[in-house]
Amino acid sequence: MQRSQEPTPRTDRAGTASSQDGRRLDLHGAIEGGLAIGSIVTVTDDAGVQVGQVHDLSLSSDGSSRGSGSLLGALADDGALTPGATRAFGSAVLASAAPDVSTSLFGGSGELLELGTLRVGHPVPVGVLAARLNRHTFWCGQSGSGKTYALGVLLEQVLLHTRLPMVILDPNSDFVALGERAGTASTAAGRAAQDELQHRSVRVLRPRPGDHEALRVRFTALSMEGKAAVLRLDPVADRDEYNELVHLELEVGSQDTTQIVPQLRTRDSAAARALSARVENLGLLGWDLWAREHRAAAEVLDERPDATVLDLAGFSNPDEYLVVAMSVLDDLWAKRERRRPCSSSSTRRTTSVRRTTARPPLRS
Repeated sequence: MQRSQEPTPRTDRAGTASSQDGRRLDLHGAIEGGLAIGSIVTVTDDAGVQVGQVHDLSLSSDGSSRGSGSLLGALADDGALTPGATRAFGSAVLASAAPDVSTSLFGGSGELLELGTLRVGHPVPVGVLAARLNRHTFWCGQSGSGKTYALGVLLEQVLLHTRLPMVILDPNSDFVALGERAGTASTAAGRAAQDELQHRSVRVLRPRPGDHEALRVRFTALSMEGKAAVLRLDPVADRDEYNELVHLELEVGSQDTTQIVPQLRTRDSAAARALSARVENLGLLGWDLWAREHRAAAEVLDERPDATVLDLAGFSNPDEYLVVAMSVLDDLWAKRERRRPCSSSSTRRTTSVRRTTARPPLRS
């Protein structure tokens, strides 16, 4: 039997807080106005007002509460928030933050891509700052908590309100309909957003293309390290075969993948025969991901669509989608100096990577 979730403790009397290092926030007693995990709070002492967020909270038998959180910044008399300008203190009055204080967390930081509304404390919009999408973002939550849905909302918001080109590595086919109209919105604003999405350039690449473009990579375009990873070669333990691969790269160049084994067979060496057997034993030539007559994913990305969805589900070999991801990320990294400005507060390409079940590395 599934255990019912315990309600989040809430209180409605004045409480206190302390901080020994100016970063961690310790909560004591009850909190005026009620509060729950995730709430934005203010702590006030003779030196001023600071803003924090509650991370943990428990209710004791006498009705008092204890918890912890983190300090986010200092609040000026005019309501302006200075992020990171926190300090240690011995004791301060703790209270639930007013809506304008919660909203000030995003003030002056650029456009907010709204995802929903904070459900604890005063209702305030929750979202991601467009200007901060040039940094790594960790998207986490329990199973069934809505990570995929919320990420889909964020991707649509990025399409609607920025000109950031996106690459979505999608191992579960969750976002292959990005940009497509799903029903009819009930409001004029919603219908306008749907119309705008229809005019954005969204490319969907799939293992079995059908009505979409094929998701393919070129073996000869992989880096030397990438080729070795696909072939499960160690440059020391498999030094003879690895060296043969080095010379093969110089001879084969940009030829089709099917020419690798015939080229190896023309070389009269034990290492060439061993490498040829390795290619055949791994079944690499039968993989669906090799471009051959199709365009490679990197060639599509060079055209800078507004969004490119790489549908990694559907390959017959589980290693194939790992090779696709490696190829695309290696290509983006190699071309990082060629980034071109876009009409957004950030000029970096954002790569959204969905979580997936862990698989063994390509190299043994």
